[in-house]
Parts: sequence; C-alpha cells; structure tokens
Amino acid sequence: GRISPQDLSMRCFSQPSGGCFSGECRIETKHGHRKIKDLKKGDLLKTEHGYSPLICIMKTKTPNGKYNLVELYSKLNYLSDNSYKLLVTEWHPIKYQTNWEFPINIDKTRQSNIHDIPFVYSFVVENSNTVYIEGWECITLGHNVKNDPVASHDFWGTQQVIECLKQKSGWSNGEVVISEVLRNDDGEVYFLN
Repeated sequence: GRISPQDLSMRCFSQPSGGCFSGECRIETKHGHRKIKDLKKGDLLKTEHGYSPLICIMKTKTPNGKYNLVELYSKLNYLSDNSYKLLVTEWHPIKYQTNWEFPINIDKTRQSNIHDIPFVYSFVVENSNTVYIEGWECITLGHNVKNDPVASHDFWGTQQVIECLKQKSGWSNGEVVISEVLRNDDGEVYFLN
C-alpha cells in the first residue's frame, strides 16, 4: 500500500504530459554526457543493458512556457559544478534505491517548483526501458514494465504511446512535438496532439 487512491487520481489528472525532463539536464551517451535538448535520433544512450539508439524524442510544449518540476540532486556533480539538478515532472517514474518511485515522493523536503521552460522531453529508445539522466535511472516511453505500482501505465508504458507518436510528422526524423494530451472521461490518456 505505498500508493494511496489520492496519489493515483493525482497521477492521472495532474500529469499533463508523459512525465519528462528539462532539456538542460545531462543524459549519458556512448560519447559522454550531453544536454537532452542537443540529442538527435540514433544517438547511443546508456540503458539498463548497454547502449541503445534513440528512436524518437517527444518534446511536449509547456503551458505558457511554464512547468512544475521536481528538483533532485544530480549524481554527476563530480563531473562539474553542482548547479546541475535532475529536473523532472512529479509523476515520472525514476529508480530510487532499487524501486521505481515518483519524484514527488522521493525527497519530502523538496517541493516541485514552477520553471520557465518551453518544452519537456521524453524518449523512445530501442529495446530498453531506462536511460540515465543526471546519473538517475529514468523510465522511457513504451517501457512495458508490468505489474509495478509506480512504473506501469496503460498509455505511457505500452505500445499505445509508440503507435500514437508514429502517426505524427517528425517520427521519421526522430522528433515529435506534442501540444496537448487527450484524456477520456476517466482522466486516462488515450491520444497526443
């Protein structure tokens, strides 16, 4: 019982997008760390089993250029100054110790804050369900993790999100821009525009 019904409804309704990251965060590639916003289709990203090519980036427009993000410490501060943080949406599963957790629940001392940010980013990666952002293991789109109270999701975690992105212009170039997430009457995501 780690998830209360209130958390579940919050997860459904307060997640305007697929849970994503600031483009300023650094992601681990075969050729070192790069800012997310500089990634291109085919870049080899570190995953749970070696390096896998990036198939597509989903760039979601933020409402009025603002978005609520949780700030967690970067695990990469040995690489540089500590001004870097993991900036992630509240309900995007990331690994904490050995379990998938929602960022909003990891560090109760840190609330999410509004950031001026034009897009948030998430990823479709070939045959893998994790990437490493600021040293944190983060879930990808269409990850297919089943029966996990945090990670599993009927849309973001299944082939549905991939099929939806494939219909968009930009899929073949590896970058799809999303401006709205459509939900049914139960608040469940079923399509992206």
